[in-house]
Amino acid sequence: MESPAHLEHLRGQSTPSRTEARPRPVLRLQRWALPLIGVNLVALRLVVFAAVRTEYGFSGPGALSPAGPGAAFLGFLLLVQSLGLELLVLVAANWALGRPSLRWPARLLLFVFLVGEMAATKLFLVVHGYSRGFQLIHIPAGETGSVVSGVSDPWLLLATAWLVLPALWASPVQLTALPRRRRIALRVATVMAAVATAAQLALPAALPTAAYSPWLLTVELEQPGRIPRLPDAAPAEEDWAPARRLAPAWVGLAAVPRNFNVVVVVLESVRAETLWPSPAAPAMPRLAARAAESAVFTRAYAHEPWSQKGLEALLFGIYPSPFYASFAGHRATVALDSVGGRWRSLGLRTAFFGHGEIPFIGEPPFLHRHGFDEVTTAAELARLGPGVTDRTLLQAFGRFLDAAPGARFGTFLWPHGTHLPYVVQGGRAPPATLAAYRESVTALDGLLGELFDALSARGLTESTVVMLVGDHGESFGEHPASGMGHGAWLFEETGHVPLVLLNPRLFHGERDARIVQQKDAAATAAWLAGFPDPQLNLGSSIFQERTSSTAYLVNRYDASNLRGGMVRGMEGFVIGRATPRDIPPGKLFDLSGDPNEMHDLGARSPERLEAVRRRYFGWLETWTDRWMALEASDAWADPEAVARALHLPAPGQPAGPVTPAEAGR
Repeated sequence: MESPAHLEHLRGQSTPSRTEARPRPVLRLQRWALPLIGVNLVALRLVVFAAVRTEYGFSGPGALSPAGPGAAFLGFLLLVQSLGLELLVLVAANWALGRPSLRWPARLLLFVFLVGEMAATKLFLVVHGYSRGFQLIHIPAGETGSVVSGVSDPWLLLATAWLVLPALWASPVQLTALPRRRRIALRVATVMAAVATAAQLALPAALPTAAYSPWLLTVELEQPGRIPRLPDAAPAEEDWAPARRLAPAWVGLAAVPRNFNVVVVVLESVRAETLWPSPAAPAMPRLAARAAESAVFTRAYAHEPWSQKGLEALLFGIYPSPFYASFAGHRATVALDSVGGRWRSLGLRTAFFGHGEIPFIGEPPFLHRHGFDEVTTAAELARLGPGVTDRTLLQAFGRFLDAAPGARFGTFLWPHGTHLPYVVQGGRAPPATLAAYRESVTALDGLLGELFDALSARGLTESTVVMLVGDHGESFGEHPASGMGHGAWLFEETGHVPLVLLNPRLFHGERDARIVQQKDAAATAAWLAGFPDPQLNLGSSIFQERTSSTAYLVNRYDASNLRGGMVRGMEGFVIGRATPRDIPPGKLFDLSGDPNEMHDLGARSPERLEAVRRRYFGWLETWTDRWMALEASDAWADPEAVARALHLPAPGQPAGPVTPAEAGR
């Protein structure tokens, strides 16, 4: 029989809790999960800051010393600013983990939050910017899936697991067990994080993107009119004047009846130096075999490094609009003359063959409205056979031709194999590498060969002009500030694109070194089909004498950090980190002696640099303000109102003078 004292001792003991029953290593792992996550989040931000140290002035010629107090203090402030939301999330998660009913919901939400952090960091390493809310709404699922699968190497998956898996076994940190000073410091840091988060929400584009939490930018709205404005900036009239005469080298075209079929092949992400006849191009035997019937425009430039913006220029003959969503929503009725509309007015059958991965203006309703009778969809391509590839587009093109033999036609063909991650059948190089990119361009040559064969088999070679034009270039770290992929800064590898035309009756191996712009390709495609006016909105046929030897480029992807570029003659200008509060000097290059843009001449020629800056920002302000005037009028469906707001020249009439007042200021 137990003694009363022993019974009392047994009553004082309790059954061990589930937590206390776990092995000590498991308990330690759970208790250290949240601190480990915090350290990992700081590490992610340090990776981001290292990626943009040159772009934001922490290193490189003329920058503050990275070890100096100014750069160190600024970097520290931006780093702290970027982690405000993350600290609040960890504090909230710690509170929820201490409540049994909220423990697993908190773990799952934290897991999703961390996956988003990792994905945003990977995106930043590619394009040097996080996605905004207004951009994420319209990301095509198919394209996103191909990119994610291509860049998801084992190291990325391992890093993701290291970051996110601790969230699934995290336990609360007992704050009461911390020393008093640490508790006070944590409370002060939490208040500061709340203030920083509120500031980020109130001012979503006031600081460099790296200083923001990527999750906070998911609620950002578009600010198309928010651009840097340079005092004394002035547009150049010659940049807006239409070309009216054939260039001396092309006067012979006046005697050739222009009743051609036209096939515009948009070369996705292909830069000029990677396509035949560039000496640096990979092997392209099928295209090289057509050299005797080609015309190559060796200095063609895209306007913006995004496909939907390239399509704006190629459809309408305009510089791209400042709206990320292009002509979506209330702008879908935009009353602009288009190459598709001109083809249709000439009686051509029209079609657009693509994979349906270009948002907004690449979608069937918009393309139908602007002159295209047929537009392929992913579902239609899937019905042509299993495993949709770029060759499936050629199948659809062949069916289109066979449906009406002998009828004239104008078409766009937009293959996708040269887009990141550049995965092609039989490729040996790892995805998302320069080697894989070159393999994809060689595969594109095979696809073009099949296109030539399809036309030849139907007796259409002589009656059809094939135009090859890039939507934008591609960057592979040639400039540290420009990142990978489409590129952040607008150096030659991003803006300089191929423009090749093929037809045995018209061309005989010509090379034209005049500067032409992407917007001019649209006017050219309509003119070759027989449209009398060589001008389409602001674009002029590339065979016309140029009124300006200048090309303009802009990258509005990062709303807090506009990047721009201009090429005038053999002079190249690029600028980044431009905000309404701060416009850096930019960089000036001599492309004749420095085609890779490695030696900035701005410090040696400050007057010339300033003149170039004024011209560039005069163009940017003029074009942006014209669009904002149209946005304010909301007269998108009125052709006269659109032409008046954008100051489009009337057919057959010269352009009027360009002044800041006309730009809508």
